Amino acid sequence: MKYLICTRPSGQYPRNIPVADFCNLVAYYMNKMGNEVLLLYTHRAPFKDEVEWLIENNLKWKVLANTHYYNKNPKYFLRLYKILRSEMPDVVEFHVPSVPMGLITSRIKRIKNMIIWNHSLSFYSHKNLSDKISSKIQTYRSNIYFKIATAIIANSEANKSDLLNHHKVNPAKVYVKHLGTFPPEAEENPVKRELMIACIGRYIKSKGQDVLLKALPKVISKYPELKVIFVGAGHPEELIALAKELKISDNCVFQGETKKGDVYKILRRASISVFPTLLEAFGLVAIDSIFCGTPLIASDTGGVSEIIEHNKNGILVEPGNIKQLEISIMNLLANDKLREELSSNAILRSKYFDIHTRAEDYAQWLTKKFN
Repeated sequence: MKYLICTRPSGQYPRNIPVADFCNLVAYYMNKMGNEVLLLYTHRAPFKDEVEWLIENNLKWKVLANTHYYNKNPKYFLRLYKILRSEMPDVVEFHVPSVPMGLITSRIKRIKNMIIWNHSLSFYSHKNLSDKISSKIQTYRSNIYFKIATAIIANSEANKSDLLNHHKVNPAKVYVKHLGTFPPEAEENPVKRELMIACIGRYIKSKGQDVLLKALPKVISKYPELKVIFVGAGHPEELIALAKELKISDNCVFQGETKKGDVYKILRRASISVFPTLLEAFGLVAIDSIFCGTPLIASDTGGVSEIIEHNKNGILVEPGNIKQLEISIMNLLANDKLREELSSNAILRSKYFDIHTRAEDYAQWLTKKFN
């Protein structure tokens, strides 16, 4: 069987863009299983170190587009059509944002097996993030793609439930496959944890950093030396203003986008990690925390509860519940034994989410299903 997997290059390979790294490794394991695989890259050509890795592992690849906006340019539809015509894959797989053009072009070429990954829940489906007009438009478009695809991969059971209930997708087309990420390298000299909270995530409303900020004043009044580090891409100006309004600016550090290795260093120093997301299909940030054995308080939403078992390898709180989050932070900071137990169990749980384990499992599933 011949497979085509369309994704973007992984960044500074490896450990930069988990979905892209995952696709690369799926191709690697499928190749080892005797399948013929073509990686089709969007956004840009692979960097030198990525090319070296591809050559070293005998992986075939092509570049579809050197721009982020390829999916809106008709010439890339034509280019994809020509690639499909020359390669004649038996199975194609597309990730956002290549899903629309990938499905349409594959349908024109009458490719029988068309897989798409769904990485998010219904657009603005959370009550605090609702935009009815945008939601209806996005839902209508998504429903078209879901009907065309012959198989849909949901990245969590919560995602699958959303597909079935909100989009009315045929259950026979939906399969749940968890993603993974690269674990941190082993520590030669483990660092001592500091009186610090780490909050990892893009600076967008749905990540709930404002909820954490509003939960902090009483915590900081009890622990005046506490530092809270916010790490993520985006613009934190509103969060900085809120911290100033709450009179906790001196305790808060807003750090920009940070390399994965440095994120792990921060998590290993932190006493607690807080993931206050309001809506989450899966939750790779939660996996980063458990890899580092950092006691995690996370919102009980979407796929997060498939990663975290409450009071065993982390603590789950109601999304947006400021008081509950405040109490959970206070209790965890005061309980050394509980933090140790959560840390040990988190590290055990993290083994399941090693990216090699998850990629090999998915490659085996693909081979078994389509060969």
